[in-house]
Amino acid sequence: MDHKYWRTGLSLMFATMLLILLWGSVTAIVRGLPPQNDAVREESQRVLPRAATQYTYNTVITVTSTGDPDNSSSYTCYTGTGSDHSPCTLRRALVEAGQLSSGERPVLIKFDIPTSDDGYNSTLQVWKIEPIADLPPLKGGQVIIDGDTQPGGRTDGPKIIIKLDPNDSLTLGYNLSDDENIVRGLALQQGGISLYAGHNVVEDNWVGLTDDGQNIYYINDDPRQANYATISGGGSSDGNTIQNNVVASSEGESIVVQGDDNVIIGNYVGTRANGRIDDVAPNRRCHPDAVYYNWFTGDGIRVSGDNNQVGGPTAAERNVIVGMLFANPDPHNSPPIALEVTGNDNVVQNNYIGRDATGRDAWVCGMGIYIDGQRNRFVDNVIVNAGEEAIGIYGSSTSLDAITLQGNTVENAPLALKFGDSVPASWRHFLPARVTQIDGTTVSGVAGSPCANCVVELFLDDGDEITEALQSLVTTTANADGSWSVALAATLAPTQGLRTASTTASDDQIAGFSAGTTSKFSALYPDDVTPPP
Repeated sequence: MDHKYWRTGLSLMFATMLLILLWGSVTAIVRGLPPQNDAVREESQRVLPRAATQYTYNTVITVTSTGDPDNSSSYTCYTGTGSDHSPCTLRRALVEAGQLSSGERPVLIKFDIPTSDDGYNSTLQVWKIEPIADLPPLKGGQVIIDGDTQPGGRTDGPKIIIKLDPNDSLTLGYNLSDDENIVRGLALQQGGISLYAGHNVVEDNWVGLTDDGQNIYYINDDPRQANYATISGGGSSDGNTIQNNVVASSEGESIVVQGDDNVIIGNYVGTRANGRIDDVAPNRRCHPDAVYYNWFTGDGIRVSGDNNQVGGPTAAERNVIVGMLFANPDPHNSPPIALEVTGNDNVVQNNYIGRDATGRDAWVCGMGIYIDGQRNRFVDNVIVNAGEEAIGIYGSSTSLDAITLQGNTVENAPLALKFGDSVPASWRHFLPARVTQIDGTTVSGVAGSPCANCVVELFLDDGDEITEALQSLVTTTANADGSWSVALAATLAPTQGLRTASTTASDDQIAGFSAGTTSKFSALYPDDVTPPP
């Protein structure tokens, strides 16, 4: 018998399961639903593995139609005000979920729409809900919308597509207490996902792509009209996990987080659903009329707040950001920034900027990483083919401190690292370690500016005219007098040289800055490296 509600006897509470998720659990515990399909996907599909969120629920509401016959904020699927309205639509399911008591939560909104529904696309095997205007927010908290619960359908992308009114959104929360929601397995067009409250999970969604995931969705097929594709969290939206989504905004940031303790991992920004981007001739990548020549997207990821994690040590955790072109007729407007991080105590690790998910080098038209704040760590990020500086440090003596850059590689950017004019001169002019000798695989050097016990990192570069850090080779700790020596894994070729960067070990080694502040890159040693062919 098909019951309207299903109460489980599971003892784990919703918040506890969210905490487990944040610690990296990927085992699905979903009562009453078919198991996650863990089959390996084809190359043309998403490269990274899908996460399987653990969650429990006390109530189930089943959406049975792609229709949206009215915009009532009182009609429900089963009970309450305006009850017994058939069929059960997404709007009515959201209204009903918002009327449930705390004891009836968490509530799962699942899908069981027949293939006879008018919104079913038999070619793509998807169900499309359109048009839907003024979609109600997720009220009361602990609401789960899981598109993967839809039986049948495709296996290489979301089965449920929601076409919103332009600039509308699926909003997680109405009051600040409406937290701990999960949205997964949906594709959204003409709008995105807005996080009003905190401690939400947003995963495995497409935002701003066409039905098949192969192109950016443009409103009225006009690339110059914003497609409003964004996952956005406001200043009170803390503790969210945004993972394994594909987001391609044609204007503005694709992912915006203005809060603390958020985790942003495994997302593809500006790509197709499979994490790839078209191969375009370099002279067309950021052409003023490039909308007619190439993939056209807006900004990438912007994070402001404290204790946020952007990317992680594994390939499945890295974010991929490519494209990033905003075709604006004003030539004085700067191209969009791929990754902007401000605030304090954030960790940005192992992200690809200008390189797609398959490891193929692409591009971004503007700055690679914009940095401001204190005690932020940038580790093992890859920046390729940036149109402006690969890494830009901006801010002032009151906003900046202890910015640590280690293991990051830069290839083919006009500037590898740029300091804004308001950055104190003590940091801008601080000299990194200097290589004095290479004897086989043994490299020796001294401090540039005095830097006792500093961490010295050696980067591989070639002899072309631009400063790059093509590979991080090794790190070592300098002696008290700043001298150091370290062994390379192999001897250098005639076309290879070394650059260094130093990270301070004590406060005020760079005047006014705390330990953990990284210098600019050094000059190339030796300076007579044979240019690459």
